[in-house]
Amino acid sequence: EGRFRITLPDNAHLARFAMEIGNTWQEGEVVEKEKATRVYEDFLHKKQDPALLETDAGNEFSARIFPIPPNAEKKLILSYSTTLGGFPPVFRLPVVGLPSIEDFKLRVMFDGDEFRVDSETEKINEDTKLETKKLFSFTKKNYKPKHNFIFHHKINENLLSINGKNFVLKLVPISESIEKKIQLDNLVVLVDTSASSTLHFKETV
Repeated sequence: EGRFRITLPDNAHLARFAMEIGNTWQEGEVVEKEKATRVYEDFLHKKQDPALLETDAGNEFSARIFPIPPNAEKKLILSYSTTLGGFPPVFRLPVVGLPSIEDFKLRVMFDGDEFRVDSETEKINEDTKLETKKLFSFTKKNYKPKHNFIFHHKINENLLSINGKNFVLKLVPISESIEKKIQLDNLVVLVDTSASSTLHFKETV
């Protein structure tokens, strides 16, 4: 029996857990913990291939996997979704802390019109290849990650952050050529002074 452990980002939600058995993938199911343990133990005595994924403290997960033949590989798929936090939004693939991996392969598909590769990520290794605008790939033998892989959202080119929480879009409603034709004595500025706006009135002004 082996035990697989992983810590997901704080705002991540587990979407899939599967284990390769023969030439097929056995999908995991979410069931009550006591029942899952009972089923795992039953399969264990039958010497069939079971896997049990358990939630630990925080966003840590561990999996019991049986059997693992001598010198054999056991392949798992673990998928999760996460929201992009901070400003500007950043996608960070956390790999720092993993042990040395004999055959490390990474492929990140992204929209080149919305995201750009972090400069440090591009310089991680000369084997890094940016094959297209939408595919970042990295392959390395006996690789122990020392840097996370980071992708920045290009939204910061058009937005301003306010205290890192709120943001505003920068735009020019009237071009310079038209602005000269406006009579300032006819200009009316509306300010919302209703009760619902008092919490953020100073910042709004």
